Amino acid sequence: MVQKYVEKILFNRWVAFFHDLLWVPVAIVTAYWFRFDFHEIPGYYLDGFCHVIWLALPVYGVSFFTFGLYRGIWRFASIPDL
Repeated sequence: MVQKYVEKILFNRWVAFFHDLLWVPVAIVTAYWFRFDFHEIPGYYLDGFCHVIWLALPVYGVSFFTFGLYRGIWRFASIPDL
């Protein structure tokens, strides 16, 4: 019983981690779109854009775990927080 509970918690943490990590490139793409007034991103900036995404993903992934983002996050959450 306890093992299933622990497995569920660990699974939920990984799901939350990958969900948050998925939003990093979405935020970067949105920032570029804002920068270029929702027009196509010029080819000159695409190389830097790709480098930023590939650099940001591991940096954010490591920082999420380093700062303990997924330790007990839902313990204090309630329906209004959801």
